[in-house]
Amino acid sequence: MADMMFFMKKNKEKEAEKAKERQQKAELKNVLITTTAETEIRKQQFTRDQASKAVSRDTKKNLKDVNMAVAAFETEIRKEQHQREKEAKEKARKTIKDNADVVITGTAETEIRKQQFDRDQGAKAVSRETKDSLKEVNMAKAVFG
Repeated sequence: MADMMFFMKKNKEKEAEKAKERQQKAELKNVLITTTAETEIRKQQFTRDQASKAVSRDTKKNLKDVNMAVAAFETEIRKEQHQREKEAKEKARKTIKDNADVVITGTAETEIRKQQFDRDQGAKAVSRETKDSLKEVNMAKAVFG
């Protein structure tokens, strides 16, 4: 019987504990949340985000009516530029093809350049020969001789 009394007492304590928890939960539900600086900042951020989303939605809705098939002013300019570039490239190709058959003959300039080249080659040959002949000179022997 003592055991039964013990368990009944424990059950009453558990019920009292649960009742206390229910009361605390009920009291916490009635908490009044006041505005803080953080909540104001978050509200501003939220409204700003919503406004930007609305702008993008409106922009998408308005751009649905744009017809890209119709030629625009810029399209015509780009076509003209492209055509000009194609013509310039074709002209360059044609010039290269036409110049492939050109035979270059000797002129007064080529003769002068040949003479200058031969003169430079002669001067370089003399310089090389002088260096080769000076390799055999012994300065110690020539001075103290």
